[in-house]
Amino acid sequence: MHLLLLPILGWIAVIDARTHRITNKAVVALAVTGLATVDLQNFDVGRQLKAAMIVLVIGLLLSIFCGVGMGDVKLIVVLALFLLPPELATYQRFSLVVCLFAFAYALYLSRGKFRQSVKIPLAPAIFVGTIITLIAK
Repeated sequence: MHLLLLPILGWIAVIDARTHRITNKAVVALAVTGLATVDLQNFDVGRQLKAAMIVLVIGLLLSIFCGVGMGDVKLIVVLALFLLPPELATYQRFSLVVCLFAFAYALYLSRGKFRQSVKIPLAPAIFVGTIITLIAK
């Protein structure tokens, strides 16, 4: 039932694009919906938790050393737990799409002024990366 998670993720992306904030309420809403719609027959709790923990550690490192927002980290951890399959190829595809979309969005926001510091909302890139990853699955 991934279809129920995508509108919430889209809503989070719009809010992040406008305000540069991802609220805890929005992440909790996504997590509760993910938990309510999980397919128990095909859900491997151990593998999903392992993937989510790896994503959490990498996300925390990116937050500390690269300035990625904690809202983005929490959002990706929830996606790792409930939506994205735990295979490495899935995360490689997801990361590539998120990076490319975020780069393109940064170019758009900077309007060609490359020396200008730009705050990039990552939730729209995460939204696009999730959709493309699920389609390519």
